[in-house]
Amino acid sequence: MLNDPGLKLGEAALFCIKKMRPILAQQEVFNRRNDASRLSYDQWFETRNFASHIVKQSNVYDAHINQLEEYSDNGEAALLESEEIRSDLYVIEHDLWEY
Repeated sequence: MLNDPGLKLGEAALFCIKKMRPILAQQEVFNRRNDASRLSYDQWFETRNFASHIVKQSNVYDAHINQLEEYSDNGEAALLESEEIRSDLYVIEHDLWEY
């Protein structure tokens, strides 16, 4: 049953978005912040107008964050680690630019 909260569905990569970029660049998406402006899906992804969580970082064990021993029993700590990784990536990306 899909309503069972104990049911584990797992995670899998569905498709590669890069192959669809030419198609998505021509399709419009609804802009929640401004009804008058038009955005393509390509612009929407480039401006990062979506919500996401980091679930994995490259590591020796090829494990997801919640599979690592220190985060396996503590979902809140895993989420905080995810946010720390996001923050580190933001700092690295910001340091690439010179003003």
